[in-house]
Amino acid sequence: MNWLRDLPLKRKLTLIILLTCSCVLLLACGVLAIYQLFDFRQNLVHDTTVLADVLGQNTRAALAFQDNNAAQQTLSALESEPDVSAACLYSADGSQFAAYARTGTKNILPAKPENDGPWFERGHLILFRPVILNNKRIGTIFLQADLRGVYGRLQVFGGIALLVLFGSFFVAFAISAPLQRPISRPILALAETARQIATDKNYAVRVPPQACASS
Repeated sequence: MNWLRDLPLKRKLTLIILLTCSCVLLLACGVLAIYQLFDFRQNLVHDTTVLADVLGQNTRAALAFQDNNAAQQTLSALESEPDVSAACLYSADGSQFAAYARTGTKNILPAKPENDGPWFERGHLILFRPVILNNKRIGTIFLQADLRGVYGRLQVFGGIALLVLFGSFFVAFAISAPLQRPISRPILALAETARQIATDKNYAVRVPPQACASS
């Protein structure tokens, strides 16, 4: 840390101001990023749950009448949902009745339905919802949603945060000089007076009045 000790006082004060501002902004951006990630995930769970319930309502008749083609057509409409990578409709006995998988999807559909509810697994949202007809469960709908949209939003947020951070850094650098001047001027004047006394052995030297007034 010799380089820091050898820096002039003005530069030390400027560095302290910039480091303080940077640390505060980094902390604020970190907290906001965590909140954004939590909020995005919660919104994805809500939207996917609503979509699963709508699919369950639209496939009740197909399950009841064992119309596999109608159920398959309903699931094929998920092609317009960019976040959904796979879906499956299970009959009451747990067997697969109809399925959908986006091109390039590597995950294999579960052979049997699992417990109802959402959870995150290997970069995906996994969701199982019941299909109800006349207050009786007649099947289960499964949806798998990618988190690429969530990560994309976080990248946009990260880019904006970096712009704000660098912009704030330059603003802090621009205003640091006038901010540190009232502090550094009296100290520098006192240091210069002490140097003159030590060099010239002239104890009549006094600190300039303006420097004392500034302090």
